[in-house]
Amino acid sequence: MKVPQDKHQIELVGISSSLGQRKLSGEDVMTRALSLDAPLEFGTPRKSRKYAESRKMLLPFRIKSKHSAAHPIDQAGLISSALFSWETPIMLKGYQRKLHMNNVPPLSNYDATALNNSRLERMWQEELKKKGEKRASLFHVAIRYQKTRLLISGIPMALYVLMSFTSATVILQSILQYTERQSKKVSLGVGLCFALFSSEAIRSTMFALVWAINNRTGIRLRSAATNMVFKKIVRLRGLGNTSVGEVINVLSNDGQRLFEAATFGPLLLLIPFLLLLGAAYTILLLKTSALVGIAIFLLYWPIQVFSFVKGYNAQWFVD
Repeated sequence: MKVPQDKHQIELVGISSSLGQRKLSGEDVMTRALSLDAPLEFGTPRKSRKYAESRKMLLPFRIKSKHSAAHPIDQAGLISSALFSWETPIMLKGYQRKLHMNNVPPLSNYDATALNNSRLERMWQEELKKKGEKRASLFHVAIRYQKTRLLISGIPMALYVLMSFTSATVILQSILQYTERQSKKVSLGVGLCFALFSSEAIRSTMFALVWAINNRTGIRLRSAATNMVFKKIVRLRGLGNTSVGEVINVLSNDGQRLFEAATFGPLLLLIPFLLLLGAAYTILLLKTSALVGIAIFLLYWPIQVFSFVKGYNAQWFVD
């Protein structure tokens, strides 16, 4: 069998029976992995149906089917996703020692490797056609891959920043001023306590929702990228100067870095907003003298980046 030479030609192999595909033997899988003429197993969905299931997650509550074979997270509503309450039945079965292989929920179809890999490969092929082999950027493809989920997670992140700023400045300051007053209204104190409780509850819930969205995005990106690399390795005649350890490192450590980047990367967007709000409020209270403290704080960022780069290079040299 002739092995293709073009290192950027990647065909799609769908072997997930949970997505309604027929089962393939090991020989069929290898044949299709080495073939460049294999058809796409997953096409681009229509715009009207593309986010049909995702929009259902925006409902506060969703009615679950007791006899459904789908993963519980696919039937979870907005509150259940934010509080991770869909895991409660699974945790109870584990605590009661009733969790076995026959009652473990199946993998979600939307997190399946074949489905996410086909989407990532399609975007990579479009990137190659648009920019060429030398200018194509896998980073740009990864950002495009999770663009929609990044925009969606931006809503709870904005609420998280707003509640964090409000509770730490406005509400707490009002409570401190209330305790210093001689004549105190009980209703005002109860109202301030309720406002603080509400803001902290919303803040915690929004952060948990951001974590849930980013965590699932990281799982999809890691599985898609590692599967794409694996299928490329299968088509190679040999590893050449690359050792087996380096290949394993790409499939394990580098895949984990992709997961962590997709999970923790969007949280870095919170820093500029919190910094701007904090700086504006500090200047409002302390006037221009607050600019000195803010400037010193900002000067430490390049120093921290420099220290991290030097430490990383030293670790890489030692390894």
